[in-house]
Amino acid sequence: MKDEYTVTKQIRKYVSDHINQYINLDDNLPLEELSDKQILIDSPDVDNMVGKTTVYFEHDYGTLQEDTLLSDTFEMSFIVTILSTRDMQRNLQEKVWGYYSAFYVMARLDQTFGGAVDYSLISNWEFYPLVTAEVGTAGIQFTLNVTFQKDYGTEG
Repeated sequence: MKDEYTVTKQIRKYVSDHINQYINLDDNLPLEELSDKQILIDSPDVDNMVGKTTVYFEHDYGTLQEDTLLSDTFEMSFIVTILSTRDMQRNLQEKVWGYYSAFYVMARLDQTFGGAVDYSLISNWEFYPLVTAEVGTAGIQFTLNVTFQKDYGTEG
């Protein structure tokens, strides 16, 4: 079966398994590797972060396309938020840019996220609006758009 939530879990797993390969491309500010527990399908929550950096995947329900019975091609979007905290403010922006760059390179090299989707696109990035004025925390938020073929195993 391949539905929206299955694809979400596959993308999260792919990111968890691969992002650390691309984290320290720039040695100016060494970044910590992310554990599986730091990449979540959840809303951003600064107060309950595991580690100094967490990547959050949240469905952007406003962009879900209408389901049609004529085709199993499906498009959906995630709001991806990368939050870093518990460091000097001068390092935090550089850190979130470093993690964003690692995510971008990883996605650029495999736009299918290991075959979970047919196509992906990153758009609409900005500093995470709720924490830009909060001392000791920085974030980047962007949209990850994906297209895939649903499969409910009901052909017949």
